[in-house]
Amino acid sequence: KDGSGAALLKQQDLAPITEDLLKNLFGAFDFPGSIENEYVMKAIMRSFSGLQEAVIPYLAHLLPPLTNKLSQAAKNPTRPHYNHYLFESLSLSIRIVCKTNPGAVSNFEQVLFPVFEEILKTDVQEFVPYVFQIMSLM
Repeated sequence: KDGSGAALLKQQDLAPITEDLLKNLFGAFDFPGSIENEYVMKAIMRSFSGLQEAVIPYLAHLLPPLTNKLSQAAKNPTRPHYNHYLFESLSLSIRIVCKTNPGAVSNFEQVLFPVFEEILKTDVQEFVPYVFQIMSLM
C-alpha cells in the first residue's frame, strides 16, 4: 500500500497478466515441500482481492483445486496461516461472484457442501468456525 493506504497494484495493472499469474501461483504448489505453502495461498488470496471481477472467468477452473486443497487440509490441519488464507480465498470467490450473479450461490453450495459436511461430521475443530462463516455468506 502507498502512503495513503491505497493498493499499489490495481485491477487494471493485474488484469493483463491474470491468466499467467493464477496459473503460476497454483503451479507453485507442485514444487516439493510447497503443497501447503502459506505464502502462495496468501498471494492467491491477495490476487483474488486485487482482481475482483476480473477473476470471475477463471474461478470455474480454480474452485475445484481450492476445494481439493480444503479436503486435504481438513484431514490433517497443521498450517493455520495456510488454512486461513485458503478459507479467505474461498470467501472472496463467493463474494466476488455472487455480487454480480446471486444465482451462483447454488453452484458454490454444490461444490463446497460435501467438503463442509465432511468437516462437520469429523469435527475438525480448526475449520468449524470457517465453515459456518462461509455458509453464512451463501
